Amino acid sequence: MVRTTRMRIAIVLGLLLLGWATVRATALALLAEDRPRLALVFAPAGAAALANAAQMRIVQAGGTVDAVARAQTAAALRRAPRDAAPLILAGLAASADGAADRAQALMEAARARDPRAGIARYWLLDHYVRTGQGNAALAEVGPALRLRPGTRPAIFALVSAMAASPEMREPVRAALARDPDWRESFFAMQATANVDPVLLVHLLASLPPPADPASRARERRVVVLAAVRAGAYAEAETLWQAARPTTAREAGPVHDPMFRRPLADTPFDWSAPDVAGMQAQTGRDGLTVAYRGETPATAAQQLVPGAGRYRLSARATGDIEVRLSCAHDESPLVALPAGGDAVDATIPARCGAAWLRVVATPGDTGVVNATIADVQLIRA
Repeated sequence: MVRTTRMRIAIVLGLLLLGWATVRATALALLAEDRPRLALVFAPAGAAALANAAQMRIVQAGGTVDAVARAQTAAALRRAPRDAAPLILAGLAASADGAADRAQALMEAARARDPRAGIARYWLLDHYVRTGQGNAALAEVGPALRLRPGTRPAIFALVSAMAASPEMREPVRAALARDPDWRESFFAMQATANVDPVLLVHLLASLPPPADPASRARERRVVVLAAVRAGAYAEAETLWQAARPTTAREAGPVHDPMFRRPLADTPFDWSAPDVAGMQAQTGRDGLTVAYRGETPATAAQQLVPGAGRYRLSARATGDIEVRLSCAHDESPLVALPAGGDAVDATIPARCGAAWLRVVATPGDTGVVNATIADVQLIRA
């Protein structure tokens, strides 16, 4: 009986100790992250609590690593040498001391222990850029973006700055040439950011196409449009032309003068905005426009012919007119009505490029039936 009683007491005490151990472990796990000072009361030697106490102290000191934080970091490192957090704090301390090589080694060790350690990843990205380790820096871009998607604008701005540097340009090109999962979003975001579009044009032109043809078309389009918006017309047209088969390239400045290809949505293709009820069809007979309404229908194309004197001609029937205007300020240069003879046009250097528009206007009956083909702009 006595033995049985003792066994029961031992079991109860064991359960109590096990319960306390579970509560203690849970408390420490929570408190070490949120309230490291209270966690130290539960377990003064807990590595996580020590590391987080040191981290809090560093944050409160504005990044300064004082003697107490160093001691806590060292203690955490002794108790949990395989954890990433103490290594990160030791790396910050080494960085504060100016020991860049030691700091890099510690941060790389922390990254190896915990690939999702954000502080280590971002510190290494910044450090690699500052020390000219371009390939290493770009290897951190993908993981850094996945850890915190909100950092995308800042990281992409950093990549663009690297691309603008002669020393870093090749690592950027090599990284993008491997078609990483952030390539398309990089071009999409930078095309609308405060980045030199000519830089983006030259960078994209130096790359092999991505594996996905749709992605290739999208990234090229956003960069072409960015260059056009910035007035870099020649660079935009060159990039657009590079994606076309050599056999599809025209000798003159007008692209697809016979309207054989479908209408598209880039400046150097024939494009047309939607008009209710309008039917615009390209083919062997040129561009045929038919609809009933009140709004003029326009098909437009941007040209980069260069400054000088030209002759504009076309074969057209119906209520349709060809208009040439300056791309820079939309000032009209010349208009050619259907059935009219070729007209002279002078394109000033200030235009940079020109807009060629085919405008079909409804007559008194509100009906448009027009055809146009063989639009030519030839230097006089």
